[in-house]
Formats: sequence, structure tokens, C-alpha cells
Amino acid sequence: MNYLTVDKCKDGYLYKISARNGHYGVYNEKNNSFTLARTKFGGTFLFDEYHYDTHSRCGTVKPIAEIKKCKLINEKELLYYLIFLEKELS
Repeated sequence: MNYLTVDKCKDGYLYKISARNGHYGVYNEKNNSFTLARTKFGGTFLFDEYHYDTHSRCGTVKPIAEIKKCKLINEKELLYYLIFLEKELS
């Protein structure tokens, strides 16, 4: 699978991703992870998964395409936005 390497990812940008727990995530350059909406045990919450290139054992995200700069201002907005994307576009 072709994917964007970690050096091509931009902090705070939304990406279409291939990951264990989601299809959309916002890249966090500080820890090379993507924040996504994860559903588990009936609840949905923000969860970070690491870029595939950066963690040999737990790097599970392969970003497929950059979508846009994410301009959401708080975690609640981000969670609702990612839930919407998962339901509407996946």
C-alpha cells in the first residue's frame, strides 16, 4: 500500500488514513501520531495511534491522503467532527 511517509505529514492537518481504529485522523507532529475517533465498549472517544514509520511495534497508521488543515478549537469539536466523517464518508 502506498502511503505518505512521516516526513510528508503536516501538524494539525486532517488525513484519510488506514488504521486499526479509524479512517480519518489529525496528525500530531509532537508525538508522530494521529488523533482519531475510536469506539470501544459502547463509547466513542479521541484516541492517538502512531504513524507506521515511527514505531516498529505499535505504529499502525498509514496516511493515504491529506485532506485539509483542521481548524477545530477544542477536543469536543474534534471528536464530533471525526465521528461525522466516520459515519458519513467511510
